[in-house]
Amino acid sequence: MADRSNGPALGRWLAFATSLVILALLARRFLHNTDDLFINLRYGYFIGEGWGPIFNSGERVEGYTAALWVTLLALFHALGVDLLKAGRLLSFLGGLCSVALLWPLTLQWRWRGSALAMLLLATTTSFAVWTSAAMDMTAYTALLLAALVVVGARRWAWAGIVLALATMMRPEGAMWTLLILGYALVARRGEEVGARWRGPAFAFALWLVPTLLHIAFRLVYYGYPLPNTFYVKAALSTEVIGRGLHYLGDAAFDYRWSLTPALLLALLTPATWRRHGALLWLLIAAQLAYAMIIGGDWMTSYRFLIPTLPLIAVQIARALAAWTRPLPNPQRSYALLGTVMVGLLLLTATQLQPKLARDPFFTQPWVPDGKEMAELIGVHCQPGTSIAVFAAGSLPYYLLPADFHIVDMFGLTTVEIAHAPNSYIGGIMPGHGRFSAETTRQLDPDLYIFHAEFDATAITDETGWRVGGLSHLIQQFTDDPAFWSGRSTRTLEVAPGEYFNFVQKHDAACSW
Repeated sequence: MADRSNGPALGRWLAFATSLVILALLARRFLHNTDDLFINLRYGYFIGEGWGPIFNSGERVEGYTAALWVTLLALFHALGVDLLKAGRLLSFLGGLCSVALLWPLTLQWRWRGSALAMLLLATTTSFAVWTSAAMDMTAYTALLLAALVVVGARRWAWAGIVLALATMMRPEGAMWTLLILGYALVARRGEEVGARWRGPAFAFALWLVPTLLHIAFRLVYYGYPLPNTFYVKAALSTEVIGRGLHYLGDAAFDYRWSLTPALLLALLTPATWRRHGALLWLLIAAQLAYAMIIGGDWMTSYRFLIPTLPLIAVQIARALAAWTRPLPNPQRSYALLGTVMVGLLLLTATQLQPKLARDPFFTQPWVPDGKEMAELIGVHCQPGTSIAVFAAGSLPYYLLPADFHIVDMFGLTTVEIAHAPNSYIGGIMPGHGRFSAETTRQLDPDLYIFHAEFDATAITDETGWRVGGLSHLIQQFTDDPAFWSGRSTRTLEVAPGEYFNFVQKHDAACSW
């Protein structure tokens, strides 16, 4: 039975509709393309074309994390839908569904504040950013929320199926599965032993079978039990954890006038721990710990915190309801505080917009430049040419359908670098990618695209490669005289003051 404190149905419908409109507007406002999304699109292209989950023809490497996501992209490609539009649609639907699922979630668990929770989530900038990002995080979040809904309803078969889908969407879904089903067992400890175990155990079995089959597929097809991205990014160290703490600190600072103090207030409110609210705090803490341990993320707007945002919204709404209940007019006080909270989140959005506009990890100029580079390479080089890149998204994707072999110098889509004994983590930042100049040179690419963006000046010799953000890595190639045996720097002026600089083998099948 629904808790009456959730308010009249008309009010919830109004909040629901308003939330969807606000989220759609903010998502459009913060629309951007991140380079990594094109890695998923390239896999989706090959699957849709019947080649299987590969990044290069004739080479098997699981350079994606979201298996279910690339499968959905492949289905859209097979139907003739543009892959980028398909990704945008799926992430957009994931965001809208996440907002919508807060309604049944709060009703199933008899939590207060469904209307306000929807509004809080919809007005959170980071959630809006990833709603239009054409990546998997909002769809993953929607699956996790759906799992909580069906667990609250004790629909154990559906719980196992949805949790399996969430784990196929992102591997850390396994962590959420164990925590949710483990909590379900503990919460039912007063029941008869058989009845207590039967439902969660059935859900666990339905989750475990497809999960093990997926791992078996990886072993047979790729040769490894986990995605290549795990081997590239996994490195438990104080340096990585320190960066993860910095990541969480940045998020707390960005939301210092809205979510951060409200979250602390909710944490200290006893009502948010009752009626299984402890489960939400457990899941929030686990996801924050995960983000810290893996060192955060190089992408903007706190991608790895997105699954916590709906739960945080619910707990803040519950806390405000608890604090206003003793007041003379609790409904009016609650509405007033809720309006203030939504206003603070919208104010945060206006504060973050100029910051994001200045952030190269949000604007990512190498995405359109990568597309233009791909067009130039497609005109001047023969298919089969191998190309070493630091940004393995936009440029490789826009080379399709021509068959160019890509060497990812950060190892995300190149298994030799991910598992090279001399590779080290931290090419851009700890926890992002591995790097091995020696292994890259052994792969002997025809072209080295060291700069993912066009340069303001022409580079004519090896000294020109000693400046720039990745110069400490590039110099491991260019400062070695042996590297230049059979290679030379090439430069093309693509526009006034814009140069495409790269290194090419003398016998490469390219004519400029």
